[in-house]
Amino acid sequence: MQPLSLATAAAHLRAHDHRVECYDDTITAVDADALSDVDLIAISIPLYESVQRAADILTEVLRRRPDAVVVFYGSHAVLQRNALLALGASAIALGDWEDTLVQVAARLSQKIPLDGIAGLATPFASASHVYHRCGHRVPDRSGLPGLEQYVYAEAVKRIGADVVMGNVETARGCRFSCSYCSIFASNHKKVTVFDADVVHQDIANLVERGATHICLTDAEFFNAPAHAIEVVRRMHREFPMLTFDFTTRADLIAENPARIEEMVSLGARFVTSAFEFPSERVLAAVNKQFTLATLERALSVCRVAGLGINPTFLLFNPWTTFDDLGHFGDFVSRNRLDDEIEPVQFTTRLWLYKGSPLLQRPDVRAAIVKENLFNYEWAHPEGEVEELFRDVSAEASTTNALKRCCLKC
Repeated sequence: MQPLSLATAAAHLRAHDHRVECYDDTITAVDADALSDVDLIAISIPLYESVQRAADILTEVLRRRPDAVVVFYGSHAVLQRNALLALGASAIALGDWEDTLVQVAARLSQKIPLDGIAGLATPFASASHVYHRCGHRVPDRSGLPGLEQYVYAEAVKRIGADVVMGNVETARGCRFSCSYCSIFASNHKKVTVFDADVVHQDIANLVERGATHICLTDAEFFNAPAHAIEVVRRMHREFPMLTFDFTTRADLIAENPARIEEMVSLGARFVTSAFEFPSERVLAAVNKQFTLATLERALSVCRVAGLGINPTFLLFNPWTTFDDLGHFGDFVSRNRLDDEIEPVQFTTRLWLYKGSPLLQRPDVRAAIVKENLFNYEWAHPEGEVEELFRDVSAEASTTNALKRCCLKC
């Protein structure tokens, strides 16, 4: 997807007359030489897969320019701030980054040290997260790769190969506390709700750029249900040809069938929902605060409403037994999910990143076998489970599929 975190930062910086160039390193690798004469390099790390590449860019830049100012932001920048600062990062933006980056740019233009900016952690000063309830600008996507350069496999599967996807965020963060989730770990249940007019203008801009489908990328679309639903109602009124998808919890699907039916009437084609693992023990371990019955009720609600469902799983985790894995197949068959689940979901494994709340659990700490710079490796207490994971991973290693549960963390 287009890197929305670049577009929001660019909008605020350009509004303060700074010249901004944006690079999506997943499309075209950033050449450190191209950054030789810039005053500020701001690197977004929204996903764990981005961490190592971001660190490599930092190393490349500092090798050429030891005095370069490199600031990181995004969920995994927050979680990996100690390691990034140790590698030479100038600072890490905590929480909402837009105004923080504007203040950084202002300090640099005045040749003032960065220490003391709210929400900015440096090697010499800690900081608290900052969140803004207002003042957000319409994302500025100019300079980003065109929408046609991005392929959203789930939308292609359900809508067709000619779908052109745009990504929009109605709110940032999540009000729930799933203990494996990097959104919770980095934002602590804080939610930033974006003004409806700002969101709508972003949608209009995407339509002008050719979007036929909107992925509402909120980690939890029903963080503020009335706000979220009004956004899609307004979108449907003005752009009735648009389809969309969203992400929400199984319990929020199960509890309100009428809301799901309305979403379908407004153009929703499918929903992504983190099912984790159909086991009461696993659901409790990751603090989902719902039960196996909730999962099956959510599936029923979606089927009745005609909404496609994209369930995601943490198939290999410290609490799933070898017998549980056999029962997983029964759950899939019983709920007619064979054609719904992406193949990558059969190889997903709990990822213990630095800063994970799960590290507070004794059973998780006991499973750790190695500490790396950005994560911990763990081994399942049942050797049969570990061996099975190696087998299915080897079988899937010929594909380029990312072994993660969804698009949000």
